[in-house]
Amino acid sequence: MVTVASAKTNGLLHGIDGKNQLNGLWKTHREGSVVDENGNGTSPVYENKNGSPEVQENGVKSTGHKNPEPITLNKNTNEEDASELYKRAVELLESRYRMRDPSATYSPKPDSDTTVPKVRAQLKGRPRLEGMKEWLKIIGYDTPPFHAIHISGTKGKGSTSTFASTLLTSHLHHTHPSSAPKTGLFISPHLLTPRERILINNIPISPSLFATSLFHIWSLLSPLPDHARPRYMQLLDLLSIHVFASQGVQFAVYETHSGGEFDSTRVLGDAVKVAGVAVIGMDHIRVLGPTIEDVAWHKGGVFSSHAKAFALHGEATIERVLAERAKERDTEVEFVNTESVQGRLPSGEEILETEVMRMNCALAIKLVDELLRVVYGEGVELSNRDIKEGFRGFGLAGRFQKVWEGGRGWFLDGAHNEMAMPVVADWFARCVREGGRSTKPITLIFNTPPTKDRLAIFVQLIAHLKILSFSPPSSSSFSSQAPTINFIFLSSAKYGTLPPSSLSSSPFLSSTSSPIPDTSTSIPSDYLPTSTHILSSYRSVCELAYPGCRISVVEGVKEAMAVARGTGKGGSILVTGHMVLVGEVLGLFREEGVLEGL
Repeated sequence: MVTVASAKTNGLLHGIDGKNQLNGLWKTHREGSVVDENGNGTSPVYENKNGSPEVQENGVKSTGHKNPEPITLNKNTNEEDASELYKRAVELLESRYRMRDPSATYSPKPDSDTTVPKVRAQLKGRPRLEGMKEWLKIIGYDTPPFHAIHISGTKGKGSTSTFASTLLTSHLHHTHPSSAPKTGLFISPHLLTPRERILINNIPISPSLFATSLFHIWSLLSPLPDHARPRYMQLLDLLSIHVFASQGVQFAVYETHSGGEFDSTRVLGDAVKVAGVAVIGMDHIRVLGPTIEDVAWHKGGVFSSHAKAFALHGEATIERVLAERAKERDTEVEFVNTESVQGRLPSGEEILETEVMRMNCALAIKLVDELLRVVYGEGVELSNRDIKEGFRGFGLAGRFQKVWEGGRGWFLDGAHNEMAMPVVADWFARCVREGGRSTKPITLIFNTPPTKDRLAIFVQLIAHLKILSFSPPSSSSFSSQAPTINFIFLSSAKYGTLPPSSLSSSPFLSSTSSPIPDTSTSIPSDYLPTSTHILSSYRSVCELAYPGCRISVVEGVKEAMAVARGTGKGGSILVTGHMVLVGEVLGLFREEGVLEGL
């Protein structure tokens, strides 16, 4: 079991006066603070006799689970029945969760699906791509009947996909005012409802369309043995293709789940007309790693011979791997930054106030331009009007989102890895400074899944907040008007699609933690307790960085919001660390009427 030693972490926060010093200290922390029981720099991998993960029924719930019976919709179906139908559809979808995260390295069998490529980089578990072509044919499609943009990456692929969809929709409405072709968007994860993953013209599909479509394709797949049916992510992919096809969608933007080479969204095949890769970093390394080259190799798996590729500029090592992947697939990759779309990014747009969002938008513009060129011919591209008005349709909840509640400001971002924390810290500090809120209370609500290196992620966030000043340049950060700093942590939390049984193999759980909830407590069954070990580590980091700060540990999100609201008027509250945490906060806002229409 891997634990993170506190001594090196503490060293990261002492005497930080610049980012160069931070980088050096962080390198020391990463090289010296991880202790693994193998003693060889690796975490344990457990395999059964045939090299597959120890899971039930090929990674999904066993046949003992009874699938909900569908309700048939007709013109006389009332709203209550439609709501019940959607509820049962979600139950069916959730019954297809994988029982635990894979731990064994994938080794294809001799007779396995020949459409799955050979393994170059490490992969844990059975590839999600396996079986997808067969399932797609069963539900009635040889190839998805639309033109697609396919996007992978570690950070920013969701916002890039959403930018691409809104910009494409804007162009189509301007060029086809009476009968604009429909644009589909498939992204993940969802915050409040699975319908958020499948959108048409940037609007989530209706509960009734989601439910009837899901039960339709499930009825076609149901003759298969339970272990041979799609799992959660695969079923969503198939559902999106069927919905887009049945609703006459002509263009679609698809975000991969994770990776790219073996991702189930690669079933799109020849429908993909252009591929893109957003920022690549060290995340999901237990599945895609262990090196950044391996991660880049997986992400470049969206490249194909029938589609030009674009990727954001990155480290030389990453660009080299992506260039090699493009060559392997007999295509070319063009590396993009904001200068690539010089003069085309609109000024004054709040969503573009961070460099990372400007980069994502630049990539989206290049992707849509290429798609339009392929479909409509040379010279057809996004106009400045398309881009400017496209921003009016942009909406991606939980990413750099601001919510105003009286004089109180809530700042929400679902960042959940180390590379994202400096960006979130910079965005939050700038919002506080520019909003004239530097003397008001500062509050952080933080939570990250135990499958992540939680302490490393938290240290990155706090270290960068420590470097950044909440005060304007003309004022003193040591004045008597300095804000009070508050930290709020959860003693138990929800982790969405993360099954509790998968957490026992996480290398980032301390040997003293107990990841599986005690059923004798009052904690809901889909919530997991946060170990005293990690809470103690959080407290040490907070007290070291901000002596005299206020630290609270509460049961859940509702309690955390109550504490945050009690810290004083006009304060600024940052909510980050996990999309599920952000989703719960937004869900409570919706219940309270703080955000109408959310």
